Amino acid sequence: MNHAHSKLLTIALASACACSAATAQDARFGQVTASSDTWDRLTATGASITGACNASANDSVNDGVPYELYYIRTGDFSPILDIRVYSLEPAPLDFDPFIAVYCDSFDPNFPNTNLLHVDDDSAGYPNAHAFFPFAGIDPNSLYIAVVSSYSNFPQSQYGNFEISLGNGLYFSRRCLADFNDDGEVDFVDVSLFISLFTAMHPDADLNYDGSTDFVDISLFLSDYTAGCP
Repeated sequence: MNHAHSKLLTIALASACACSAATAQDARFGQVTASSDTWDRLTATGASITGACNASANDSVNDGVPYELYYIRTGDFSPILDIRVYSLEPAPLDFDPFIAVYCDSFDPNFPNTNLLHVDDDSAGYPNAHAFFPFAGIDPNSLYIAVVSSYSNFPQSQYGNFEISLGNGLYFSRRCLADFNDDGEVDFVDVSLFISLFTAMHPDADLNYDGSTDFVDISLFLSDYTAGCP
């Protein structure tokens, strides 16, 4: 973003006050369907989890498993990774959730790269819980949660679930400034952010601290200047 654009955005936001916003939602409903992307699923059995982005896990016998992914951040330094996935199907054979968590990026063809955690049944069969008390979640980093079924059998590979976050984690976008999720940052995103910010909308609370203020403006400007990867 050039200096003129930055100055224009700053001026446009200067008249907006620091206002209270609703608490960010920490749970979402999701669905794995036939149109979901697929990956070569790992297995939690025998995985090496260290709390850093150097975890490793073995390949499972289930390949081509449909998945959905979620971008996650934290507003403050948090030593705890805490992501739960609950099946909303009537029986475990209908959908058995599996979760893998990644640092920065996820490649379905190389699922061990940037791996932080994997889990299958730690929230009580069949529900998954990616939990580690010393993960050191960084507020300047992006994390990706990949949710799929344990198997790719026709009866159980698709299903509905709830994914919930704890200990200060919140759902985000890969690029904070890309408000229309088109992979680019431009004045459409500026316009959307200004509208949400002046309306005290929770989506403008980029650090999810419960208020829309100049910290959020700073985060938006920083991400807008950097552009989307």
